[in-house]
Amino acid sequence: MSGVFASLLIKLLPLYGLVALGWLGGRFLKTDRVALADVMIYLIAPVFVFGAVARLKFQMEYLALPLILAGVSMLMAFVTLRLARVMNFTPRIRGLVSFAGGTGNTGYFGVPVVLAVLGGEWLGVYLILNLGMMLYEASLGYYLLARGAFSVRESLRRVRRLPVLYAMAAGMAYSISGLALPDSFVEVWQNFRGAYVVLGMMMVGISFAYVRTRDWDMPLLALLMTSKFILWPLLMGGLVLLDAHVLHLFGGPIHVLLMISALVPVAANSAVYAAQVNIHPERMALAVLLSTLLALAIIPAFFSMAGLGY
Repeated sequence: MSGVFASLLIKLLPLYGLVALGWLGGRFLKTDRVALADVMIYLIAPVFVFGAVARLKFQMEYLALPLILAGVSMLMAFVTLRLARVMNFTPRIRGLVSFAGGTGNTGYFGVPVVLAVLGGEWLGVYLILNLGMMLYEASLGYYLLARGAFSVRESLRRVRRLPVLYAMAAGMAYSISGLALPDSFVEVWQNFRGAYVVLGMMMVGISFAYVRTRDWDMPLLALLMTSKFILWPLLMGGLVLLDAHVLHLFGGPIHVLLMISALVPVAANSAVYAAQVNIHPERMALAVLLSTLLALAIIPAFFSMAGLGY
């Protein structure tokens, strides 16, 4: 456990540094969160997603993985939404927690975990798996979030205007075509990838800078921590056990990747999208930070208790 923990901590420290920089920007520069979120969602994310997907080499035996993750994400979104209704959350909060309950930080956080646990050999497969989370965020997830503040018609219109979904489809078509991306585009795309990570994590810090005492919504935090660290692992763990003992579709490393996707913290993108629709980004930043700190201990503990030799 200590080896995995140390490896994770070293790889994730720069992300915490970006959150700190974002806090400084929000605290002293009064950075406009909504404008920055719009830049992220409508300009930077589409280029990043297109390049990331276009560079993938799709293997037939792994094409079911993103569908599995998208299905689990959608199911968890509805479970979280149901729990939010039982807890009498307002419509705005219900939209927020249902979106966040169905997603996770599979990118910024998940990639370092995969590298620490399995090494680079399985990173490509993990990125294919991660398409399922991206698909959820850009479709049902964003719709549920928007429904917290807008009508059905307006929410659907906003989903249709979201460029990430189209960028993902274009990237898949390009990858399937077998064409190589021009070197000039790859160089530019690498800059967009860096901007995506830097601004995404800084958005968490910026939103955190605006946190006030009233933003410590303990029922919201309790629901999201339960969703991320109890319900997600139970559901995914059940699917992994079903496959390991009955279906036999995938091997051990794939099971590890699926469990990593279930154990990652609340997605940093949750704070970005919450700022874009102006639904309590401060509360979402708190959830992201708390879950990120918890995941740093929970993930190594899980692999230690599971006795996985990876």
